[in-house]
Amino acid sequence: MRGLGATPINASVTNNNITVEYDGLVLQEGVAAFVGIQNLSIGVGLGWDQLMDKYRSYWIYREKPWIGLILGFKLSK
Repeated sequence: MRGLGATPINASVTNNNITVEYDGLVLQEGVAAFVGIQNLSIGVGLGWDQLMDKYRSYWIYREKPWIGLILGFKLSK
């Protein structure tokens, strides 16, 4: 999977290299697998993000992997 997202950028996520605060655009890439059981879907995702602006070299999460839990509920029949 590949997509765009937003993340808060500030001094704490850039090792105090910048003083401004804003929402940065990130390119997200990864894979996910999930299974559905009746009205519930459960899965896991693995991916990494890249900040798409001039402060990308300061961002502490640059190209670091993440793992996520996916939950889904069927609300109607």
